[in-house]
Amino acid sequence: MENQDIDITDILGKNPQEESSVSVKDAPVHNESEPNLDEILQRVKKWDTGALDLPLDLNDVSFVASDEDMYLEFKPDVPGYSKSMFFKADPENNTDARITHAQKQFCKMVGVPHGFFMANRPSLRMKMVETWQSGLISDEDIGENCIVRLRDCAESSIIRAFLPVNAVPLKNSVLLDLVKDTVPDVHVEFVRGDELDDLVFHGRFFFDQEVDCAGLSVCAGFSLMSSELGATPLQVEALLHINNSNLSFVASYGGESYFKTNYKGIQHDEITKMLPGMIRRIKDQLPVYIASVVARSTSDGSFMPKLECTKFNRSKGLPAKFKRALFHEVHENESEIGTPWDFARTIVSVAEAFDSTKRLAIERAAGKYLGMVYSKAARNGPDESEG
Repeated sequence: MENQDIDITDILGKNPQEESSVSVKDAPVHNESEPNLDEILQRVKKWDTGALDLPLDLNDVSFVASDEDMYLEFKPDVPGYSKSMFFKADPENNTDARITHAQKQFCKMVGVPHGFFMANRPSLRMKMVETWQSGLISDEDIGENCIVRLRDCAESSIIRAFLPVNAVPLKNSVLLDLVKDTVPDVHVEFVRGDELDDLVFHGRFFFDQEVDCAGLSVCAGFSLMSSELGATPLQVEALLHINNSNLSFVASYGGESYFKTNYKGIQHDEITKMLPGMIRRIKDQLPVYIASVVARSTSDGSFMPKLECTKFNRSKGLPAKFKRALFHEVHENESEIGTPWDFARTIVSVAEAFDSTKRLAIERAAGKYLGMVYSKAARNGPDESEG
C-alpha cells in the first residue's frame, strides 16, 4: 500500500504567479505498470508467513536496550516463548532504521513520548520501562495484558504490533481475497500500506465500466481502508471515478461512510457475508451518482469560481493547507472552471496530494458539493436522495 504520499507543503506558500498549479485537464492517468490483484495479494500475504499472535502479560517480560537493538524477552522464571522479540522492521537487517508500529505502541503504553524515549541512552530507556512495570498490577482474573503480534523467524522474532486482548484483527490478505473472488472485473488504482508490513491498508478498486457522465467517461468503485492494529478494522467508501484519471468522489450515506465499524471483535465470516453484497450494491448505484452530477454540470454563465471556492472552504473538517492549495488552483485556472462539475473536479485534483485519510475527507466534501448525499437506507434498499 502506501508508498509515500506527496507532501502538499511542496506547493504551498508560493505566489501563484510564480508557481503554476496543475490544471485539471493535465491530471495524471493510471500508470501502465500498476500492480494487479494477484501481485498485491502476493505482497500482502508474505507478512502472514510466520505470523504468530502471542498472549502476553507485560509483567512476565524484560525490556533490553543497546545501541543497536531493543527487544523483549521472557524472564527466566516464566515459562513461555523462548525467542527474543525485537523492535525492528526487518529481522535480517539490523541497520533498518524504520520505526515500527510496535515501537510507538510500546512507548504509548509506557506513557513516554516516542521521540523522548529514543533520545535517551539505552540504560535510561531500560530504567523507564522497569519503573513502569513496577507500577503494573497483576490481576489473575484479567490474565494477559495484551496480544503481541509477531513475525516468527529462525533465530528471533520481530514485534509487529501490540493488540487488545479482545481484538480479532481482520487480515488484509483475507479482504483482498474477498475482493478478488467477488469482483472479477475490478481495476486496481492503487494499494498502499504503511511501508512496514501492511498492517494498515488503503486500496482503491474500480469496475471496468465506460459510462458517459457530463461529457466524461466514469465508473463506480470503492475504497477499502483496514487496520490490523485494533483501530477501526474496516471502512468502505463508495466512489464515482473518472476513467483515465486519478479523480474520484465519495458518496455519503446519512453523512457517513458506506460502511464503517470500530468494533474490534469483528469476525471474518461477518465480512465474508457482507462485503460481496456491499460491492455489488455500489456498482448498481452508478446511475444514481451520475444523476447527482448531471444536475450540477451546467451553468447559466453566472458561475463564479473564486466565490464558490470561498464558500466551499468554509466546510468543516478541511485541512488549512488544502484550502490554500485549492485557492491557488482556482486562481490559476479560473477561466476553465465554468460549472459546479468543473469546480468539483478541481477539488479532487488538489486532494490527490494529501494522505489517504485527508484525501477521503476532501473527496467526501466534493461528493456532497455535487449532491452525492443519500439516506442510510439507500445502501440496501431503494435510493433516496437527501440532498
